[in-house]
Formats: sequence, structure tokens, C-alpha cells
Amino acid sequence: MSRINLYTIVMVFLTMMACHAQDTPPKAVAATDHFEFYINKWLNQHHFLFQTAKALAKDSTATIEHFPHWQKLSPQEQELTRELMTYYQENWIDKSLLFNGGLYKIKRTISYWQDKRKSLDYEAHPELAQYWTEFAPIYERLFWSVHRARNEEVVQHNLARIRAYETQAAARLSQLSQEPWPTSKIRIDVTYLADWAGAYTTTDPVHVVVSTKKVGPEGDWVETIFHESSHKLISSRRGKVSELIQALAKEEELEIPRQLWHGVLFYFAGAVIKDLLVADGVDYELYMFRENVFGAYHEALTKSLDPYLAGDRNLEMALQELLISLQ
Repeated sequence: MSRINLYTIVMVFLTMMACHAQDTPPKAVAATDHFEFYINKWLNQHHFLFQTAKALAKDSTATIEHFPHWQKLSPQEQELTRELMTYYQENWIDKSLLFNGGLYKIKRTISYWQDKRKSLDYEAHPELAQYWTEFAPIYERLFWSVHRARNEEVVQHNLARIRAYETQAAARLSQLSQEPWPTSKIRIDVTYLADWAGAYTTTDPVHVVVSTKKVGPEGDWVETIFHESSHKLISSRRGKVSELIQALAKEEELEIPRQLWHGVLFYFAGAVIKDLLVADGVDYELYMFRENVFGAYHEALTKSLDPYLAGDRNLEMALQELLISLQ
């Protein structure tokens, strides 16, 4: 065999190995019986750029607030950053991270990229991939170590409690919603920034993106994980809760209040995690009460659903009373 042929074979082999390594999905940073947690640089960078561009579109004078190390950027890096902000503002920030098909595909694609990819090739949006590639050194130098450390801190702080609660919480939420808990482990992508609400979930398959920048009192992040995962059990049109709400409203000729299904989900997830936290000696208030989410529904939810939680009423009766009380 000639040296040239041998050299060619070796180079082809090394290229194949490099491509294979690049395509190998990143490993979970932690796993439990029901969840796998990931901290992916590209997904963190994407959400950081999306939310920063959105904030700067509202207040263009807030550059230093969102880029505190702005003066550490070279003139070329500052120009690149301005171009990237403009690109996100003109193409993405008016779209929903949860409902927009393009942003959904972006999330699903880059979630499986390794952190060390040097040059990005994304056929759906080559200009965006080029911007990501060029901005990556800036993100790594000024932001990534802080974001990654915060993500790791929040995961590790809550991991033991999630492990301790998950079997009981999953069974209880499945019982209350009358829908089966997913049989596969749920993927949780942990990002410094997520969407405006701090977390969002797509369900086919279940994929949660959850923020760590702002975490509430002890137990809050745990409730968020189980709340987001429960979107597979209760949604706007699918699942026993939504089916009953729609059927009862039609039968009784009642109006369905806005996102009533979501209010029920908030209440179920919050109540289940609160019970577990209280048993652990943690004084806890449901997220929806503390942050006044669906505030107009609070009294009706408590009155109608507490008997169901206690086993004194079936789900249909509880939702019927809930609907009637909110007319």
C-alpha cells in the first residue's frame, strides 16, 4: 500500500470519527427514575440571545444591564453583537418559544449538539447558525461559566428532593388527572434563561426547558419541574380534565373561563408538591397563590377541588362545581 493511499485512509477514518463524535448526543448531568437533566451551551446561548434581544427591543438603553462587560468587547465584537440583536429582533422575538414551529425545531435540534462544536451547520437557518458560531467565543468568555455554574447549583440543590418525591408525586398527579405518567424519562433542559414564565414544555415527546436565573423559595423549582411535566397529563384539548371541562360546559351551556385547564394543572401540581414539602417540614405556599397566577380562580379552585383531593368527590363533580362557580 502506498503512503498516499494509507494517508488517505487515515484521514477519512479520522474525519469519520470526528463527525461521529460531533453527532454523539451530550450526556445528562443528572438523572433520576423519571427525569434526565441536561445543561447545553447552545440552548443556553440561544435563550440568552432571544431574551436579551427582546429586552433591548423594549429598552435600547439597557445594553449595560444585559451586557455588563460591554466595554470588554472589541469594536468588532460590539458590532457583531449589535447585528445579532437586530437579527433576533427582526426574525424571532415576536414569536413564541412554545408555539412557534421554527423555534420548536431550533430547540429540538440544538438540544442535541455537543458544547464543543466549532462550526455550526444548520440548514434550516444558516444565517442564524453563522451568528451562533461567531458569538460563541464571546458567550463562553463573558457569560457561559456563570450560567453553567448557576444551572449546576440549582440542579444539585433540588436533586435529592426530586428523587425523594418523584415516585409519589408522579403517581398522585397521574391519579388526580386520570392520565398515565410518561413511561420514558422526561428530558429537562436547564437554562439560565428560558421564556417569560421561567419554563415551558413541549409534549411530543415531553421536553421541558426551565430557567435558573430566578428561583423562588425552597421547593419552588421542584414544583416547577412537576408542573411542567404534568402538561403531558393536562393540556388545552387533550386529557381527562380538558375533556370533562369541554363536555360539562357544552352540557350545562356554560362558558369556559380562559385557560381553566391550566389553572387546574397549577393547583394539582402545587397541592401535590406542597403536601410532600410540608411532610418534610417545609412551610410552602403554592406558586400560583404566591405569584397571583389565575388569581380570579383561586377561591373557586380551592372550594371545588379540595374535596376531590381529599377523596370526597369525583373529578366530574369537582369540575362541574368549578365551572358553575366561575360563571
